[in-house]
Amino acid sequence: MGSENSITISSEARCITCGYALRALPEPRCPECGGAFDPADDRTYLTPIHSRLRVLWLRHSRRIVNAAVAAACVGLSWWTYSSGFSLLFWTPGIVLLRRRQWLAFFLLLSVNPFTVLLVRECTDYARGGVRYVRPAYAAIQTPQGSDRPDTRLRGFDPGCGTRGENYWVRRSGESLARVVMHSMIGPPPRAYTGPYPTLEQCQAVLNQQGQPQSEKLLDNGVIEMAAKRFTVPVEEIRYWGFVVTEPDPAPVTAALFQSRCLVVRVPRDRNPSLATIKLFDATSGRAFAVYWDKRNCANAP
Repeated sequence: MGSENSITISSEARCITCGYALRALPEPRCPECGGAFDPADDRTYLTPIHSRLRVLWLRHSRRIVNAAVAAACVGLSWWTYSSGFSLLFWTPGIVLLRRRQWLAFFLLLSVNPFTVLLVRECTDYARGGVRYVRPAYAAIQTPQGSDRPDTRLRGFDPGCGTRGENYWVRRSGESLARVVMHSMIGPPPRAYTGPYPTLEQCQAVLNQQGQPQSEKLLDNGVIEMAAKRFTVPVEEIRYWGFVVTEPDPAPVTAALFQSRCLVVRVPRDRNPSLATIKLFDATSGRAFAVYWDKRNCANAP
């Protein structure tokens, strides 16, 4: 309870202002903050029932408030993003910088929509996801869908339909992930890494070694080169797309480039001549690129 000269009060009593332990005091006044209290009135000091919470609040109130502000900023950042106001999701970060709340700012920086999407895209890259490596049975018909010869990554395919207000955020994260991850690990897993001829090289090897293909074999997705046969997805060969003038009845021709890349020319329009040249991995049969082969009327078959 206390000495002969001390006041009588509960041993667990604490100052209502600063949380200081009010034990063995010579007078009813807190030595820490100077606040007065009445030992006979438990409303003037903290009792054991609520003293612990009060002490925690007094000790950590600033941290608690800062954490609440940081959480609110994170929530506001995601709300503006999900509501379509994606240009504003950086605003809470600006507020935190102005308040010099560095820890909260870096917390927001680590969990804001752009960073989360960037981490997701980097993870997708590291495992060879479909945004970066074209799957085996996803037909490609335009150069936008081709793997890039410099990085061997799947090219950007704009697709169809209306873009959402936040499309640029995901697209920016995807583009940055390509740069960051390619500099760290090179091409993603399962990406084609064999020879990658240019359009001119494709045309040259077709002119020199091109062999007409049997319609019957093509219907089964088979390309025949000398004594070898290669199996490719049928839709890669049989999909004609849009014919502008009249269909070209010329046969599909194929040639092998450096023993690893299968070059296949699929005629489309007759006059002027238009065809697609598709590149296949001769080992897996997966198409990884496509060129448009355009020729003048005089050169049309």
